[in-house]
Amino acid sequence: MFDGNGILHPYGIGLATQAGINLNKPSIGIAKRLLYGDVKGNNVKIDDVKKGITFYSSEKIKRPIFVSPGHKMSFESTLRIVKHLSKFKIPEPLRQAHILAKKTIKS
Repeated sequence: MFDGNGILHPYGIGLATQAGINLNKPSIGIAKRLLYGDVKGNNVKIDDVKKGITFYSSEKIKRPIFVSPGHKMSFESTLRIVKHLSKFKIPEPLRQAHILAKKTIKS
């Protein structure tokens, strides 16, 4: 899981896709802002092709995160994993990484 886009990218290869390819591992892209594409319902499309999904972890969340498969992942698996790992707005692995990074910077 990466803090960046998967296939939800103008060239179809965001940070999560590139890292997944380089590592030859399944990967998921999580973006906090939509950089490219059009939201239609819960889908994010580029040239009318589904490239991402808007995701709200709860009804309290006002702005979604944008989830997209990176490498070796389907939309269904990507969404299932993100739902399972999302207690707060950001999925827990990325949230914990962010907390650790902030703590490390402060010390």
